Amino acid sequence: MPLLYRHVGALHSLLPEGVWDRLRPWHGWHLRYAYQATEELLRIFEEFDRQGIPGIPFKGPALSHQLYGDVALRQFSDLDILVRGADLRGATAAMLRMGYRRESPLHGKRASASRRSTVHEIFIRGPSDPAVEIHWDLIPRYYSVPLDLDSLWDRRRSFSLGGREVASFAPEDLFLILSLHAWKHQYERLAWLVDLAELAGSSPGFHWRRMAEQAGRWRMQRIWSLSLFLMKELLDVPIPSEANGFPESRSVQAAGDYVLEVSMNRAEGEKISIGEELPYCLAMRECWKDRLRYLIRQGWIWMTPTPHEWLLVPLPDRFFFLYYFLRPIRLAAKYGRKVL
Repeated sequence: MPLLYRHVGALHSLLPEGVWDRLRPWHGWHLRYAYQATEELLRIFEEFDRQGIPGIPFKGPALSHQLYGDVALRQFSDLDILVRGADLRGATAAMLRMGYRRESPLHGKRASASRRSTVHEIFIRGPSDPAVEIHWDLIPRYYSVPLDLDSLWDRRRSFSLGGREVASFAPEDLFLILSLHAWKHQYERLAWLVDLAELAGSSPGFHWRRMAEQAGRWRMQRIWSLSLFLMKELLDVPIPSEANGFPESRSVQAAGDYVLEVSMNRAEGEKISIGEELPYCLAMRECWKDRLRYLIRQGWIWMTPTPHEWLLVPLPDRFFFLYYFLRPIRLAAKYGRKVL
């Protein structure tokens, strides 16, 4: 939306009646929100620096500034920060000192169960403040994508945001991370592909071959290829020969057709069914071992108790094991009725 506003501003008189009148107030609100979120992000990093906690902001205003030179030229709703797993407790304490609270304050075995299926914890404050997601990983383990977080930290760069230096991922790493995020959500927003195209085109010395090799090491070459396929099909982005052949395999083309015909036409807020997600994710795994690993881990996540069971039958930690029996019963009751 912000990029759309900038490009149609000079031609707003040609827009259908009422469109510009709706865009203009939204843009004013977005400007205020983007600058407020940027100030808050810098305030968080000041606190992290005082506590000796390194972090890498990604997405949000940091990504907008990196790609477009303006924190307000990309639409976002929250702030995302990666910290090392060893610093998670310190980062949590810092957020609480700043007046934030956990969105879902879990303890004991409930916290352990929750962390098996997620890679971040959400912190909230006032109704007009952006939520903050503190990440200890970038994609849940059940997707079977073996990211090397240590190497990401080793290759990190820095850039100036609001007058201070903040860390960032190397451009090639960032491209793969954003591809993972877009793939996980089935590329439901065209803006995510625009971000990828801008990142590749605006980063000096962007190394396509190095990125292809990294995609291979992370066993996500099909996911990476799917992003390139969609960039070429939708945005007419030329893929250089340095992209190591850009393997447009049959599975990549099938997934691309699915995204173009189904995912991008899905109504906003419409949930993705397991019948759609499962074959889509399996097709993008590199080999049968990764597909088997994905199925096993996905099955384990499905059997891991969630807040639905905890709220249905509150139990003390010593009886937590009973939730593993309650969950399949609840799921059978929920989905069994739909089948019947």
